[in-house]
Amino acid sequence: LFALSTIQGSEVRLPFGCQECDAMGVSVASQRHLCLECVFVGCSSHMRKHALENNHFISLEMEVFHAFCSGCKDVIYCESFERLLQTEVRQIHTIVRNSKASVNLP
Repeated sequence: LFALSTIQGSEVRLPFGCQECDAMGVSVASQRHLCLECVFVGCSSHMRKHALENNHFISLEMEVFHAFCSGCKDVIYCESFERLLQTEVRQIHTIVRNSKASVNLP
């Protein structure tokens, strides 16, 4: 499965889906989250399960690149994190745009 994200107006196919749903052969319709404490990638439901089982509560929501806390079930707003994240997103966008890897850019 591929997560489809929009970075600065361009669609980027990210090569991962929910690890739990993929293992069950299920298509994921919900948002995908990347655990910021390990390498787990999961849909909203499986990320909550992962957080509770492993005490890994902070994830990055991959479609809009927001930090999310599964403990309080809310987006984490931090001005310095947002600035850092936007810098990283721009760098990722540049790398992806210059890459020949299976990426669909307009």
